Amino acid sequence: MTKLHHACQKINLTPHELHRLIHADNDLHNKIISISKEITPAATSLTKAIIVLGANTIKNMALETVATT
Repeated sequence: MTKLHHACQKINLTPHELHRLIHADNDLHNKIISISKEITPAATSLTKAIIVLGANTIKNMALETVATT
């Protein structure tokens, strides 16, 4: 989770970098997919979830997850 925390601190974190880091964390990955499906049932992949929720929202969710673990 430290890599994820440090990466989310970056201002210019690309969606690709975000995808790679989140994909490595199964719990966070599933949480993001679940939330995005509530908004848009078609958001069944992490890539679509990042598009639906937006990179900043995803980064905030990741930081929140890091803070609670």
